Amino acid sequence: MEVEREMEDVEREMDTREERDIEKVEREREREREMEDVEREMDTREERDMEEDEGHRGEEGTSQGASSSSSTRASSWEEIAVPGKECRPVNGILGCLLKDNFPGMVKLPGDNHEEEPAFTWHHYKAKVDGNGRSFAQRVKDEFWQYYKCEDGYDQAAEYVLENACRKLLLDMHYEVRIQSVINYHFEHNKVKLVKGAARAKTLTKEEYMQVPPRWVVNEGMCWEKMVDKWCTDEWKAKHEERQLQRACMIRIPHHQGNWNLRSYGNAVPVSEYATYALSHKAKASVVTPYNDSDPAEAYTSLTSYTNMQQYKEAFQETHGADSDPTIQPLDPEVVMVVGEGKKHGRFMMGGSHLSTASVPTLPQIKA
Repeated sequence: MEVEREMEDVEREMDTREERDIEKVEREREREREMEDVEREMDTREERDMEEDEGHRGEEGTSQGASSSSSTRASSWEEIAVPGKECRPVNGILGCLLKDNFPGMVKLPGDNHEEEPAFTWHHYKAKVDGNGRSFAQRVKDEFWQYYKCEDGYDQAAEYVLENACRKLLLDMHYEVRIQSVINYHFEHNKVKLVKGAARAKTLTKEEYMQVPPRWVVNEGMCWEKMVDKWCTDEWKAKHEERQLQRACMIRIPHHQGNWNLRSYGNAVPVSEYATYALSHKAKASVVTPYNDSDPAEAYTSLTSYTNMQQYKEAFQETHGADSDPTIQPLDPEVVMVVGEGKKHGRFMMGGSHLSTASVPTLPQIKA
């Protein structure tokens, strides 16, 4: 009888462990689904911003708008190394120029707009200096004093430059609040905060006002207006919501850091497919060689692993069962078919390895 009871206890414990394992898997799946919903929402907002920006360019009727047709668009910067010179990251220079040319308070065209801080690239375009030149044009003119565009890529560079400015401005206004929290705690509490800790903290309006960034100091009411936005109940509620969503992320999306996929590939010279795979495993400085037999658990992003498997199957259906997609350049048409087009304006995989200018649309591929 004693043995039977012990066996029953063992079975119950095993059942309990199995139930816990099942619950753990379900929680992980639920978190994955939640993060996919968040990513889709963020992609939708970015796509909406891109469409709005295209509309503004079309309304302006300038050569900038005409030059950004789909046949001339590139996806990201490609730096050409100059022997003997170290190239500073392009977006690092561009971010400094956006701060140095910050226009302060701006009123967008139209009766429905009030004067507000320059939160977007549209604000830079709307305000002009004493010479009649927009602040957006000032940024671009100064940018080309640091770099030279390769012949024949002027229109593609213009498109990428516009997109980079729009994205960097969002980052700039996101980071300035976090840096203000870090500066305040260091100056007044003698405490050094890392970004992760500072991101979760907030300050009062009076505290924010004591640590304005250098690029807003001489802009009158601008800093106060920016601070007022962070002190509203609406912003605080959204901030808490985003913190909860971040806490649900059990895996990081990639290991590229501030590199695009092409730059990561330059540090890890393998095929484009393998570059995509390795960038979802570890940093370029420590990543192990690509192994096609690695399971899904070897990757920090389950979505990327699924993309790789779907691409591999479609590639072999297109090019033959003996073809090896892991050593061949990415086939942009296969990427488009598997990804069902460019959802939210992005390729399913490959990113900066693929140029929009050379990739037909999904209807063209299926025709």
